[in-house]
Amino acid sequence: VDFPAIVIDDSGVCDHCREFDRFRPHIERYFKTEEDFVQLTRQAGAGASSDYDCLLLYSGGKDSTYVLYRLIDYGLRVLAFTFDNGYISDAAFENIKKTTAALGVDHMTGHSDNMNKVFVESLRSQHNVCHGCWNALNTEGTRIAHLKGIPMVISGLSRGQIIDMRLNGLLKAGILDPLDMEEKLLLFRQGFFSSENRFMRIMNTPIPPDVVEKILFIDFFRYFPEPVQEIRDYLRQKGWIQPSDTGFCSSNCVINDAGIAVHQRGAGYHFYEEPLSWDVRLGIISRKQGLDEISFPPDLEKAERILTEIGYFAAPEVRDVVVLNNYDKNGNMVLTAFITADTRMTVMELREYLSGHLPDYMIPTYFVQMEEIPLTANGKVDRKKLMESSSGILDSGVAYTAPRSEREKAVAALFGRILKIEHIGVHDNLFSLGATSFDMIQAANLLNQELGIGAPVILLFEHPTIAGFLQHFQPESVEDTAEENKEWLSARQDGKDKLRLRRQKNRMEE
Repeated sequence: VDFPAIVIDDSGVCDHCREFDRFRPHIERYFKTEEDFVQLTRQAGAGASSDYDCLLLYSGGKDSTYVLYRLIDYGLRVLAFTFDNGYISDAAFENIKKTTAALGVDHMTGHSDNMNKVFVESLRSQHNVCHGCWNALNTEGTRIAHLKGIPMVISGLSRGQIIDMRLNGLLKAGILDPLDMEEKLLLFRQGFFSSENRFMRIMNTPIPPDVVEKILFIDFFRYFPEPVQEIRDYLRQKGWIQPSDTGFCSSNCVINDAGIAVHQRGAGYHFYEEPLSWDVRLGIISRKQGLDEISFPPDLEKAERILTEIGYFAAPEVRDVVVLNNYDKNGNMVLTAFITADTRMTVMELREYLSGHLPDYMIPTYFVQMEEIPLTANGKVDRKKLMESSSGILDSGVAYTAPRSEREKAVAALFGRILKIEHIGVHDNLFSLGATSFDMIQAANLLNQELGIGAPVILLFEHPTIAGFLQHFQPESVEDTAEENKEWLSARQDGKDKLRLRRQKNRMEE
């Protein structure tokens, strides 16, 4: 199966496997045992006054159904919560009904009136539906657990999904200790339930900020390395039936094929390739089983119909657009889009819309919004005047304020590298520009290594603008004198040179 940007060395081993070998000890340390699970759930449930010990995020698929059976085996009082995203199959709901009735488990179903908007946001920003659906399920499940005083929320994410969604970015950012990982994941959850999370704003589901600290979030398969075949054999004995109306890669959801189609078009590969590749390396699933799961193309006719239903193809109110080749300050050719629109557009709105129709490499680097596209006397586009309009490059939706001091310029350049965006204003919200939690961790490390700014990650979450968090390091004024700036930047450059020499030495020793 093709995978983007893969490099195979002379021995026939790909760089992803090399990376896995490098991270494997840290991954194995993160995963725990059944005894750890028992101890953890007992501690979390001690003294809880709720009628339930835990809330299970229950999709009705094979993994979460298996988890439900196992939780009952451990004597836990479970509230099974299913989020109906509008595309759960009838066969999956029948499995849910039969399983909860057989186990005598209380069951709740939730939904969101804004779910289609969540799907569109997920498709345009992440090229899949699962990311948005997980956000919605997690949000609604946490809200219910909070209202009912339930001390634990448990998920059925596979080990491959845990690595892909939770650990991969941390490992690449140099966060290797399990305790450090848990600390950063807690910060992610705090950011997830904040107003900075775009999915939270779309869903309009208020959750108090201290909920994350009161509820324990547990990924069941962090403690249980159950192979896929054993799960299927177990469920078959219990009477669970694989739905036949959900496509090839889902055991509960009809919209999944639409997400796979968009991911293949936008990212260039199958959405399930990466988590399944982790499961293969961990021995959770055989390579043949993994390939069998993703070797079938999505139903494109059904995908187009569903994408139309949820409003994925609805365009921003753009009247005209011209895209030209241009060159950045480094002499690299880039695409610049000049647009006219009825309302003020943001870079993120335009990029998200275009990501649904174009592969990533065809999305323009720069966007310039204009009143009218200039024309020559012959009625053709006046390219010269367009190129003179570069000062109108769009920002994140607020008035653009260029970095003023050398320190602000250095920090803006660092974030520009991470986010692959130039012209970041000091008041631009970094999350609105597309920064993820993992980007913030990487930024915190680089701020310290390259610029000598020891910014805690939580500070970047709480103040996601350059001017905002730099105030904690420049409390008196954001305007440094020119001489102070030169000394500060020179000192930082000395540190970068020493770091570069140390890295070169380490590579030579390796």
